[in-house]
Amino acid sequence: MRRPEPIWEANYAADRRQHRHCCVSCNRIVQLGERVVMCRIIKGTKVACADRPHVPKASETTRDVMRVWGLERQKACGWSVPELA
Repeated sequence: MRRPEPIWEANYAADRRQHRHCCVSCNRIVQLGERVVMCRIIKGTKVACADRPHVPKASETTRDVMRVWGLERQKACGWSVPELA
């Protein structure tokens, strides 16, 4: 079986959710139909609305950080993750 992608892009939909997600880079509530980057973490899902620097004056974007979070979750779930070695 193939390992899933650590992050993915989607149009945000909160059809059955009791709450909405906030963007991890700008802390704004993500609106329905907005194009977002998503990743699964150990206790849920994180959402980002843009490829902004995660920390001011840093070279890593939020997408890069979310990719690492997704890979860490996959490793915790038992997948072989050579990118974290």
